[in-house]
Amino acid sequence: MAIHPFQLVVVFIAAFMILKSYEKYRLRIFRRWEVWTWGALWSIVIVFALFPDLLQQYTAAVFMFQRPLDALFALSLLVAFTGLNLIFGLFEQQRRDITQMTREIAIFNEKLDETGSSK
Repeated sequence: MAIHPFQLVVVFIAAFMILKSYEKYRLRIFRRWEVWTWGALWSIVIVFALFPDLLQQYTAAVFMFQRPLDALFALSLLVAFTGLNLIFGLFEQQRRDITQMTREIAIFNEKLDETGSSK
């Protein structure tokens, strides 16, 4: 079984995405179930990239990349899912930042009202 360069690229991208998911968990951007979900998804991608023969009997035409266009299509899907993961993380962080800022403003306004009404 020979490993092709495309397989190595997929493995490196998937491993990078697993590490990014864990990093987001450590920064409290992702919850535990999100890390497990993304980790499982990217682990499956790694297994199918390294062992495409596992799927050969079921989906040989899709995963064997008999034409360069097939490989390009699969790579574009990988890039799209990676981008989706990164954008989702950014939106989640923005939502948390807005929530935190709203709480701080509410507390500040409450303190301002208390000091203004006591005079």
